[in-house]
Formats: sequence, structure tokens, C-alpha cells
Amino acid sequence: MKKYIALIVSMFALNTSIQAQQFTTVDLFDMTTNISYGHEGYYHKDVNNYLNQFVGNWRFTLNMNGHQYKVYEVKFAKKTFTRTYPGTGGTFKYDALVGEMRIVKQGTEIYNGFNNLNQNYTSDTQYNIYNFNRVENGNCNNCTIPYQRLQMSYSEPDNDNRKFNDLNFVMHTYVQNGKTYLRIDFPQSTIKFETENRYDADLPVTKTELFFNFGTYNFERFY
Repeated sequence: MKKYIALIVSMFALNTSIQAQQFTTVDLFDMTTNISYGHEGYYHKDVNNYLNQFVGNWRFTLNMNGHQYKVYEVKFAKKTFTRTYPGTGGTFKYDALVGEMRIVKQGTEIYNGFNNLNQNYTSDTQYNIYNFNRVENGNCNNCTIPYQRLQMSYSEPDNDNRKFNDLNFVMHTYVQNGKTYLRIDFPQSTIKFETENRYDADLPVTKTELFFNFGTYNFERFY
């Protein structure tokens, strides 16, 4: 009986310790030079809710010869993660935008990662789409404020082609004629043209094209 009581007390103490841990909040997009991302004891928070504009469902329809050829749907969620440094026990928190995609080609669903967005992972990198940082506007269409665009990392499952490593695109929202759009620029020039197997150079690659093709897309919000 004493062993059970001791175990309960120990578990309660551990839970209390975790809940009592304090984090110093800093702006996710405006960090000082002496507070680097992932610094122990800090919460890198989206204090101005910049990421909120992307949260939800978006759809782009590609028509060919007057018929619906391909439909892209992307869904984003803002989540907060707590990570612990291996071996040190030091932790930090951060907000992140994560997403997944669904693609229908000529009426047939060829890819659906939405279920993965429902998983409660310990890191944003365990989702197939996650944010990097805000970037300069460059030749951005409809950008009205500095650093309006968000850079996203994008990956696809079962990818054994080194050519498709480190994919990323930039995106921003804008309003036109009363409708909200999500513009995604996915430039082909950002990748290295290699066709080696990313896991074993002696094996041929099986993935030779992406579900999400390179290009510029104007997604409409839908619910």
C-alpha cells in the first residue's frame, strides 16, 4: 500500500513541476540578437497572430478544355509545441503553422494528408507542411505590408528522390473583390535537379513527379 501511495505522490509532484515551469514570452517574428530560436526557457509566441490569417481550408481548381482537371485543397492549423533538449532537460515552446494537402485529379483522389493534421505530434516538422519564417516581398503581387509572405517547407510521403529534397514555397493572403485568397508561389528553381535515391545511391528512384506541381496558385477560402 505504501508503494502505491509513494508512486501517486511522485506522479503528482512530476505533473506539478511540469505545470509550474515558466517560459519567458518573446515574439516569434521579432527576436533580439541574444535570444535565438529554441533558446531554453523561452516561448516563441505568435504575439500578433500573424499566422491566424492562414488557418483554415483553401481550394484551387485547375480547369482544362472547359473541364475540371485537378483540384488542390490545403488545410492549415496553428499549434503550439514544447520541445525538450536531449540530455539536458532544457525546454522551449513555440507557435507554428502546419498544414496538409488533398489533391483530386480528374475526379479521383490521388493524395490526402488531412488525417495527419489531426495528429498531436511533438514537432512541427512531423507534418508535411510547416512554416520557416517571414520573408521579404520581392516581386510579390498584392503585398501591402513588409514581410507579408511566409516561407513554408513542403514534403511528400514515400519520397525516395533526392531531387525533391528541401522543397519550399512562399505564400500570403490578400483580399480582392470582397473575397480572401491565398497565393502560393512554388518555384521549380528552388530545387536541385538530381535523380539519385535519397536513401541508397545504388537504387533507382520510384518517385519521379510530385503530387503538388510547381507553379503559382490563387486559392480561395472555403469551409
